Amino acid sequence: MSLVDRISSNDPDLTDIRMTEVPEAYTNDLDALIASLKGNTVIQYVRFDRDFLPALSPEQVAELFAAVGRLTGLKEILIWHAHLSAKVVADLIALTKDRIEHLQLGVLALEGTTADFQSFA
Repeated sequence: MSLVDRISSNDPDLTDIRMTEVPEAYTNDLDALIASLKGNTVIQYVRFDRDFLPALSPEQVAELFAAVGRLTGLKEILIWHAHLSAKVVADLIALTKDRIEHLQLGVLALEGTTADFQSFA
């Protein structure tokens, strides 16, 4: 069963996702991966690190983070080694602030307007 299928079917053994390689290492269809996350209820831990996020366009990162923000079982997010929109990160935090227990951001360059950074306030 593919990763997308496991996510879509709420595989109870798939409670954490660690994406550290280029997206093609996990799926040939990033849109399908993002869509599968939107209905998942069992994933509790998400880690994006190393080569994964830098390989995505800003629009793909925004869509991915919006889907991750909807994971109802999510408890922990780790995001490392990327250049990201400050607004996209702030939106992810806003979507998950009432249910996550741990957020780790490391070695990030955040970019955006003054208003984007005020989103963190």
